[in-house]
Amino acid sequence: MSELTVATDGIRKYGSTSTEAAGRIAQAAAVDLGANIAAVAPAVGPVGIEFLEAFARAQATHTKDVAALARFYAGNAATAGAAAQAYDTTDHAIATDLTAAAGSTGATA
Repeated sequence: MSELTVATDGIRKYGSTSTEAAGRIAQAAAVDLGANIAAVAPAVGPVGIEFLEAFARAQATHTKDVAALARFYAGNAATAGAAAQAYDTTDHAIATDLTAAAGSTGATA
């Protein structure tokens, strides 16, 4: 039988790091698209209207994708927390069962 050792504190630390990353990425996604367009408009002038439209679409897609990345990291954090809790709960339950079984046979655990 092979052994499995799980460092649940490490899993939780990964979850915390993922939570922090999700927050920072979400901040990056919260750009002001109108301000970006307004900043670029004077540089391209009326001739650059098509460029501005394409730029606005690209910025909107970028913002949506960065927000999705933030949600991905938040999901990682939730999954890591749930996994660590499941390992700890299972480990505790098995230890309790083994202690009870050892006690019922007169053996020491």
